Amino acid sequence: MNAEIQAKDVLAVPGKIFLLGEYSVLKGAPSLVATIKLYASEPKLGFGSSTAKWVLDNANSPMPLDTLSLWKKYSGLNPRASGADLIAQNEAFLGNGALFKVSVDRVGLQLQWSAVELKPLHRALFSQIHVFSAAHDLNRKLRTDVALRKTLPLDQLPDSSPLIDRFLRAQSIADLSLLTEWSDQLIALGLETHAASQDRQFIAGLTGVVGVKGCGAGLNDVFLVAIDSPQSAAIVDHIATERRIHYLGSLQDRLWNA
Repeated sequence: MNAEIQAKDVLAVPGKIFLLGEYSVLKGAPSLVATIKLYASEPKLGFGSSTAKWVLDNANSPMPLDTLSLWKKYSGLNPRASGADLIAQNEAFLGNGALFKVSVDRVGLQLQWSAVELKPLHRALFSQIHVFSAAHDLNRKLRTDVALRKTLPLDQLPDSSPLIDRFLRAQSIADLSLLTEWSDQLIALGLETHAASQDRQFIAGLTGVVGVKGCGAGLNDVFLVAIDSPQSAAIVDHIATERRIHYLGSLQDRLWNA
């Protein structure tokens, strides 16, 4: 695997990955957000770089805001965004966890969040979810604000609650096929770019791949790939080489506060 973290790399504020519930969080449905380690030598686009800056600026201010106040300030300037990523990143930066369930009520400016306790089984499964990034290719990048302008009426977005519940109850790698199920629901609504579709179809066709989903605007900045195979290292290298996307390690290796 070709994503060794060098000791000289400087750890920045937490990045984020929506495991489930992106887009649907805009209508008040829950989202499941993992906060991950990002390093200074890596491209940040696709991992919540804009909200990461908010977290960093807040931490360095003379009177830092609590998470709720920071989210309200952010929401006032970014009315199309849920801010769920900001919540998870700020809470992780404060040392309150690495995986968060976040629900947002934009109308009432209310939100709920809770850290998810990571049990040994979760960590074992997370070690089989592999993170790939296409953020180095700026020609692929779809800005989140542009994607949000294309979003369908909120009532057409899927309900993420059942899949999040299943994810948190997962007992084996086979259960992670739900990553594909969630992607399929978003893709059916036209929320995937052509580039992401090509990558996803290639990855999904490989023997040993149990589930695959894209993340980020247009579902094309980041890919989560659940692999159940003793040849997982070879599969990872094959994906990175053939699709020209960067491998960043397993989700477990990347978790903030892991």
